[in-house]
Amino acid sequence: MTIFISIVIIATVVGIYNVLQKKKSRRNIQKINKAKEYGLHEPVHIHPFVDPSTCIGSGACVKSCPEHDIIGLVNGKASLINASRCIGHGACAIACPVGAIKLVFGTETRGVDIPSLTPNFETNIKGIYIVGELGGMGLIKNAVTQGREVIEYINCSIRHSDAQNTNICDVLIVGAGPAGISASLAAVKYKMNFVTVEQDDIGGTVLQYPRHKIVMTSPMELPMYGKVRLKETTKEGLLDLWMQVINKTGLKIQTKEKLLDIKMDDGCFKVFTSKGDYLTKNIVLAIGRRGTPRKLGVPGENLPKVSYRLLEPEQHQ
Repeated sequence: MTIFISIVIIATVVGIYNVLQKKKSRRNIQKINKAKEYGLHEPVHIHPFVDPSTCIGSGACVKSCPEHDIIGLVNGKASLINASRCIGHGACAIACPVGAIKLVFGTETRGVDIPSLTPNFETNIKGIYIVGELGGMGLIKNAVTQGREVIEYINCSIRHSDAQNTNICDVLIVGAGPAGISASLAAVKYKMNFVTVEQDDIGGTVLQYPRHKIVMTSPMELPMYGKVRLKETTKEGLLDLWMQVINKTGLKIQTKEKLLDIKMDDGCFKVFTSKGDYLTKNIVLAIGRRGTPRKLGVPGENLPKVSYRLLEPEQHQ
């Protein structure tokens, strides 16, 4: 009799659980269909790809996502729900107990071009390097690591150079996000002759996040600054960190200076910006993937009331 009662209780619990899971699955399918209807189901950044043959439906990825409703369970398997809202924290991939999730760029229907790079981040043009999100590495910790490593490689490659012209930079760094700041700090560490330009302000892609946006990262080490033990912070907290780093190290970054063109000039690169031009032996592109809005060249396009990015929806109510 006791065994029978136990079986009934277990069967009841399992039955209730299955009913609740099916309800959640139906709700998630409705959300996916709605996202597809509004064109929000295609991810625009690095995002999780779930291997359904490996996924066991534990739900750990769902609970770990700080954005909520990005990933959910459908028929017992993890699936992207609001893919366009994913900004690539990577918490889901870390939380998955069976390694069924990996972070990727692009989808079968929406391809993303990733540049072909050497293990030292060099492009097919010798002396031009790409680090960070533009090269397919969207996580902050990894972008910081790439920024440091590319400068270490450049420093070794120019150490025995005979060039003594101080008017020629060892490296020109474009971008002041995590990868660009890390590269700049490494250039300071190795006493290199360098310039860092940024078309907007300090922070890179993080600047474009909405107010109080949760930003996931991992403990990392910044050249000239030391270890940073952050796991979860806000947009504002991360921007404050970059300013603390810059103030402590005395790093100089030329903001509001946009890269316009690059030409070869007697074995060096001649870089043209909105504020001048530079000669440099190497260029590090740490510009992310957001790019610059294309303007029409019509009167009024630079007025304060004209927006090219939706950062704060409240401003338009």
